[in-house]
Amino acid sequence: MYYITFYLSYLQKYYVSSSNIRFVLHILYYIFCKKYIIKNHANNTYVIIIIIVIIILKNKKKDKMAATTYSADFICTYKLMDNDDDRNIMYQIQLLQAFDMRKFDQDEISEKTLQLYQKLKDCNEVKEILEEGIKANLQMNLSHEIMFMCLFSYQFFDLFHKCLIDYFTTGSSRISEESKRYLIHAVTSP
Repeated sequence: MYYITFYLSYLQKYYVSSSNIRFVLHILYYIFCKKYIIKNHANNTYVIIIIIVIIILKNKKKDKMAATTYSADFICTYKLMDNDDDRNIMYQIQLLQAFDMRKFDQDEISEKTLQLYQKLKDCNEVKEILEEGIKANLQMNLSHEIMFMCLFSYQFFDLFHKCLIDYFTTGSSRISEESKRYLIHAVTSP
């Protein structure tokens, strides 16, 4: 039983999802408790380590994919359309494109937005943009997370997307002063 406790704490340390932990528990149950008991404890350890390594590598790949859920490889053009209907449709298309989605799902967009916020919240330029937006809208009593979500609204998305292009395409994970200034001006203007 000591081995099971040790390996479960190891799994939790690497933030393995609960479904994967259930999978590992199921395998451990058969290894230690059922007819598949391996007489040599060293062999049990090797089997468990192999399972853990596979799961950890699988989750690291998912983490990398989650980190790149924002697509900064296009330029927002929705405000260049001729009429309001076309602009609205293009905005929706480009918002989905930014989050690499095929169909609109508000919950998924909110989740991806919050994941992106978690990744960017320590960036000095993003902090400055959020602070300026909050100061300009004091009567609304906005949190940083809500202000961040507001940057994906029709009014600000094209400018914030430009900032995200800067952040993701420069090696230093920085936002250019010009992009930041344009967004702050838009966010603070009445």
